[in-house]
Amino acid sequence: AENDPAWSKAELPFYGFNKYFRTTRLPVRNATKDVYGHVIPMDGWEHLDLSECRFAPIIWFEKTVNLDFEPSDFVAQYFCEGIWGRIHVFVNEEYCGMWDNFIGNAVVNLSNLRKGDNKLTIFFEAPRETGKHDLAGMAEQYGILGNSWLNFLPKNYVESVRVDTSWRNASISTTTHFICTEAIDSPLTLRQYVMSNGKIVKRLPDMRLLNCDDVVLSNGTSWTDAQPWGIGDEAGSPVLYTLVTDVIDENGAIIDRQEETFGFREVWIAGSQIYMNGKRIIVQGDVGVGLGWEKLTVPKLMDIQFTAMRYDNMNA
Repeated sequence: AENDPAWSKAELPFYGFNKYFRTTRLPVRNATKDVYGHVIPMDGWEHLDLSECRFAPIIWFEKTVNLDFEPSDFVAQYFCEGIWGRIHVFVNEEYCGMWDNFIGNAVVNLSNLRKGDNKLTIFFEAPRETGKHDLAGMAEQYGILGNSWLNFLPKNYVESVRVDTSWRNASISTTTHFICTEAIDSPLTLRQYVMSNGKIVKRLPDMRLLNCDDVVLSNGTSWTDAQPWGIGDEAGSPVLYTLVTDVIDENGAIIDRQEETFGFREVWIAGSQIYMNGKRIIVQGDVGVGLGWEKLTVPKLMDIQFTAMRYDNMNA
């Protein structure tokens, strides 16, 4: 914690709270009239972690990572499913990079890794009133909010795949972003196919990667018998498929694989009517207009509002 050199054991994900808003986000009350002073747990919550690290705007995290392989053979990344704030990442005291946002996955490429023990250090800063966080200067909650892990990817790998489907046009198309960190000595094959219940139900045309200029690849095919995402009942009867993208070398070995889950759910307007997968949708009722997003983070309100939205055939 800031101004405290002592280290304490912690687990990720790690949620932090603005001192001023502690009593609105946690089952605690102020021990004195000072809203920034000491807080105590309410009855039944004596086990709650109320260490100062939980309320500090600046926190250092450190972990020893043992690697039993040579990491220089791979592209190494720190990956987190969600961070609200700013992180600076170090490996063996060498600076690797920064991530500064609160939407989407956090990815920082790592360097200076070696076989054996490595010291991974993360310097976290809560949202401030400067830079990107002007609107979140008084954020009630922040931290390393998602699961974290290290990725070790091949030198040439698939970074992301976007899947676009059209129920009306009976088609599927993909946009694949390929990262090339070393020269392609021999052509690579990009193979894409769709899985359902453990079986291949649709194949897309193979694509060839000849050099490092082919970093964005488009693919697609017709699909006349795809099952659309259902409409109605509590969860909307989702029908989901998995797109598998394989990168294959000249010997037929798979050197990278990416999987994306998707479905066929298309909404359009014809005249004054709204349609989803060919079925007319009647939108009715007030399902939350006027409620701020912060109120929808209250679990009970989420249960009420999202159930009402689904009842009106909205994807919530």
